[in-house]
Amino acid sequence: MTHSRESLRDDNHYVLLLPTMDEQFLTRDEMREFLVALLQENPHLVDNDLKNYSDPMAQAQRLLDTTCS
Repeated sequence: MTHSRESLRDDNHYVLLLPTMDEQFLTRDEMREFLVALLQENPHLVDNDLKNYSDPMAQAQRLLDTTCS
């Protein structure tokens, strides 16, 4: 499926770019799942702001709301 840049934004899609992987297009839910796993596997990434949130799901939602675009 081919998406234009505008339709990706409208549908709340994210482009995940990692040095070890090809780019991936993720939905908002898929990005949240990725962030939850990332935070669980790398607790050192949880900064003082994220520590204010009770669990990895809430922390991932905070990241989606404030830093992902």
